[in-house]
Amino acid sequence: MGRRASAPPGCAGLFIVLLPFWWAYDKCTGGDEKRAQEAVQAEIQATNERAAYAAADRQRAQADAARKMAEEQQKAAARATKKTQLAAMQPYQRVQLVQQCAKGDCPEGTPDAALVIEAAKSGGERRQLQALNDRIEKAQERLSAPLRCCDGSDSPSCTCGNPHRGCCSHHSGVCGCSADQ
Repeated sequence: MGRRASAPPGCAGLFIVLLPFWWAYDKCTGGDEKRAQEAVQAEIQATNERAAYAAADRQRAQADAARKMAEEQQKAAARATKKTQLAAMQPYQRVQLVQQCAKGDCPEGTPDAALVIEAAKSGGERRQLQALNDRIEKAQERLSAPLRCCDGSDSPSCTCGNPHRGCCSHHSGVCGCSADQ
């Protein structure tokens, strides 16, 4: 039989005897108060660190907001400058730009057709440019729309703007463009 590992005889009794003395020593030397003060100091330090991190986060957020605002102001100024340049053009030049931009081929420095339309000198010209832009965009959408087969289904691989050869061959042929209906 193996011996069981245990404390030497009388250890439990010794612990019980020494426990009140240790407690009394801890009380006399202020052990509980020291631990409490250390806990309070640790909590104060943690609170200060959290406050410092929060302040740094606020500063970063303010810097980001200021940077974004400066970028927006710069974009607005560039847009206003470009609008002034577009307003100085002749009406036929603005029509050409709207045609280019509506097809997705705006020249360098012109952000979109909307800016060209804004730059029109009169309300009538603005309406004409907007109507032209709408017609071109609708035509572009029609070109990319799927073909309508004669059985009523849309072709998954053929579009209205491409040659129709071989399209809807298993669906009774081509009957038109899905954008027309």
